[in-house]
Amino acid sequence: MARLGIGGRVGFSGDWYKVDGERLGGTLLSAYTERMPQVPAEAKKPVDERLDLFLHYDKEATDINGEVIQTPELGGVSGASIWEYREPPAGQLWTAEAALKIIGIQSASLKDKYARAKRWEFVMEMLGEILA
Repeated sequence: MARLGIGGRVGFSGDWYKVDGERLGGTLLSAYTERMPQVPAEAKKPVDERLDLFLHYDKEATDINGEVIQTPELGGVSGASIWEYREPPAGQLWTAEAALKIIGIQSASLKDKYARAKRWEFVMEMLGEILA
């Protein structure tokens, strides 16, 4: 399977919210994954491969401390940026600008299967129309 780039998303999952009196807080979720090479069979229709991205989202993951954790539902994370990391070619100076870019906005998920996003270029096009 060809490596399609590593994606990451950051947000606050509804599963990890805490309520303390009138205060609402949460644990920040950072998830690192890879794009799926094809549309999953379980994907809710309609699917437009020019617009939709799918990323693996498994039942378990390794957190930043190296511990295996149960992944939360992604409710509350919709709208989070999906970033892609690409290792620069050998000999090229590493810069964040060259290695990282936003590729989408999370729009849906299916626990233990996938996270779905809308491609960034379409989001930018819509923002351009709104701001014009």
